[in-house]
Amino acid sequence: MDEVFDFVIVGSGAPSFCAALVVKAAGKEPLVLEKTEVVGGSTAMSGGVLWAPDNPLLARDGVPDSQAKALTYLTQFGDCGPGASAARRKAFVAQSPKMIEFLLAHGLKFKRMQGYSDYYDERPGGTAEGRTLIAELFDLNELGPWKSRLRPGLIPSPIGFDESLKMVLIKRTWIAKWLAMKVALRSVLQKLTGKHLVSAGYALQGRMLQAAVKAGVQIRTDAPVRELLVEGGRVVGVRVTWNGVDRCIGARNGVLINAGGFSHNKEMRERYQPKPASIDWTHANPGDTGEMIQEAMRIGAAVDLMEEAWWIPTALPPRPHRSPRVMVLTDTAKPHCIVVDGAGQRYMNEAASYMEVGQKMYRRHTQAQAVPSWMILDSRHRRNYFLAHQMPGVTPREWLDSGFLKKADTLEGLAAQCGLDAASLTATVARFNGFARRGVDEDFGRGARQYDQWFADPTHKPVPTLGGIEEAPFYALQIFPGDVGTAGGIVADEFARALRPQGEVIEGLYATGNSTAGVTGRFYVGAGSSVGASMTFGFIAAQHAVGAARLRGGAAEAA
Repeated sequence: MDEVFDFVIVGSGAPSFCAALVVKAAGKEPLVLEKTEVVGGSTAMSGGVLWAPDNPLLARDGVPDSQAKALTYLTQFGDCGPGASAARRKAFVAQSPKMIEFLLAHGLKFKRMQGYSDYYDERPGGTAEGRTLIAELFDLNELGPWKSRLRPGLIPSPIGFDESLKMVLIKRTWIAKWLAMKVALRSVLQKLTGKHLVSAGYALQGRMLQAAVKAGVQIRTDAPVRELLVEGGRVVGVRVTWNGVDRCIGARNGVLINAGGFSHNKEMRERYQPKPASIDWTHANPGDTGEMIQEAMRIGAAVDLMEEAWWIPTALPPRPHRSPRVMVLTDTAKPHCIVVDGAGQRYMNEAASYMEVGQKMYRRHTQAQAVPSWMILDSRHRRNYFLAHQMPGVTPREWLDSGFLKKADTLEGLAAQCGLDAASLTATVARFNGFARRGVDEDFGRGARQYDQWFADPTHKPVPTLGGIEEAPFYALQIFPGDVGTAGGIVADEFARALRPQGEVIEGLYATGNSTAGVTGRFYVGAGSSVGASMTFGFIAAQHAVGAARLRGGAAEAA
């Protein structure tokens, strides 16, 4: 070996820094290796939201929760494969609050997203109050020279993630208008003070990076891992390219893979994911290319749920635009909007979890053309709500000229532009309009649970998410099953140890994050399910690696 560390961590998402801090706290030396030129992974580009059952902030605010209640909730989602075993779920809910307490002690600052309910809050163990945490606003200038080495995030401005979700109703609610004024004042103060405030995953990873640097964690960028080094069946290190030179780095206590999934790997997506699959629809970070999953498979690791992803309904706007793809997960839940397949028929609850929406699109596609599907909306939606990140009431000329957004004075005319059956579309809309007037979606139950209201319009009555499609002109927008990362990979046990197909442990190899088959399986159970679970298993992996090393050391001394 050219160098030796106690714990080598591949990838630089939030779980990596969490694990590194645990190792440092135990008096040992971790090394974080990031293959791209910036740290942060897909976590930095995310909402920075953590689903953390029984967390200390809930207790602080007097909101009842417990490990037993959280386990009851997770068991509602059935058998989701070995990555979502009962032992892993039990470990997750037991260690998640400890992980949060550990990070709070290291200077992390979280706050609750009050009212961001579990995504299936109606199920036993679910809660409408929510178990979700977000990082508080962070001043990037506090990172010093590391500021330019952190991957830019979803919200580069001083708007809190929770504030952004409310501000989209700026034409509908006074609280949205008040928040807009508050953010404007904050922007002025930021310029006067020289701060650079950010939120969401940008803030979470800024704080995690700050804590890691402060603790003295070694972090190397432009350092792709080429190979896991194995001796006697145990992973003992990695071969990495750094500064243009291959180096063998030993890992006394193990290697943790937290290198993301394979969203940008065309060959892997075509092999494992539902069809059609496209790397053009993903919102994952560019380094999400799957080679560490492939490398773990090479040395015998089992994989599962490779066909799943953290799906996000996505639109592909014409250029010029600040992004070649935009999320529309909040848009479909607003009143005066439905989603239909290529036959003009509705087939889902449009206010459901974004992951569920993607799954429904692919499931429907086995019966009828549904990838892409169509958002159908009337003029009230376009007048009152954001669409594909565009301000209410403002429709870019290039949207209409390019055909990205279809517009017609009648539903029949809209159907003709979209290639839909006019009779089917008008019948679908007429049926939905009846549901909207009665306030009950008899087909898919839209609006029946608390989560359905989260992205809706509270000023719309009687049901915030149910509004008829009646006022011309009418609009249509194609949507695709985009994603923020794949959701399948290495199978790990309750200690985050990688497993072989028959269940044997691969000694010295740990895995977490989108590199693994997740503990929530095929479901996104609440906002931040992937980040919260990933950080928890990074925490667990480091604890186990340090503890196992102590046990080995004690046994050696006894011998």
